[in-house]
Amino acid sequence: MRYHLLIFVGLIITLFCSCDQSQKHQTTAVSSHILEGGWLASDGTVFLFRADGTFHGFDFRHREIWGNWVTLSKERVGFQSLLHDSYYAPQYAIIANNDTNQMNYIVTGGTHFISAKRLSIEEAEASIKVVIDRTIHKPRESE
Repeated sequence: MRYHLLIFVGLIITLFCSCDQSQKHQTTAVSSHILEGGWLASDGTVFLFRADGTFHGFDFRHREIWGNWVTLSKERVGFQSLLHDSYYAPQYAIIANNDTNQMNYIVTGGTHFISAKRLSIEEAEASIKVVIDRTIHKPRESE
């Protein structure tokens, strides 16, 4: 009886440990891409590309942009703003291997690339806050 109890306890411990290990392996680390971070485009657009596949920012008219991006390759991503009506069509960005602080992006069907330089995340967040906060429509507070 004591032998069976030891086997049972050993099985429970083994199952517990294997479940604990499988849960550790199930947590998916978001892979980093060279696009992640802040960017200032030559036309004044500011982007903040996040590791979760989203981005936020404002365009050259100081209108808020946000949306999703996907990895197409090591140097290329596709992204689309969900906030613009029709102006920002799907786009893709290319980051050269020789200069990861330089990005070029183009609107699908566009005729030329727009260049952008890397910004620190803090600079991008501060710029977005300054430009966007004043344009956000908020409900009036009850009296």
